[in-house]
Amino acid sequence: MTPGSTPPNSTRLIEEGVVIDDFLLIEDGTFHEARFRKLLTGARYPARSPDTNIADIKAQVAANTCGVRELQKVVARYGAEVVAAYMAHVMQNGEESVRRAIELLKDSSFDYVMDDGSPLRVAVRVDRRARAATIDFTGTGGQHAGNFNAPPRWYARWCSMFFAALWAGYPPQ
Repeated sequence: MTPGSTPPNSTRLIEEGVVIDDFLLIEDGTFHEARFRKLLTGARYPARSPDTNIADIKAQVAANTCGVRELQKVVARYGAEVVAAYMAHVMQNGEESVRRAIELLKDSSFDYVMDDGSPLRVAVRVDRRARAATIDFTGTGGQHAGNFNAPPRWYARWCSMFFAALWAGYPPQ
């Protein structure tokens, strides 16, 4: 196999790199670096840069820890009900932004044949009255031996959320 997260000839997940199944990274505030390093380096297809992977994970843990601490400060200052109300407002604002963007869309479809001959079909149907859109992948190829497979439900949801964010103007231009 070749390095990278999706080598072109892989046919099984394990061939794409280290597969981590339910690993306890931090316990009682202790980062299990040695165990994590062993997991990264002991796989059939080990990590190419375990030092970088460990540094990345430590940075993510630090960012999450900071986020938790700051959110706790906000809750302590304003109360859980106020914070929850503002969080709901942010969610409602996001929904409204997507619905406004949907109003600008028109029904459309897209067909593409991938390198291996698998069809990719996407149709967007806009319901202006409901301010909603249906994204339909009917006709897209099924599972095949290559590495570009994903559960249809997951893939459809991810694509739909990604494009909804783009339609709504996120990330900002």
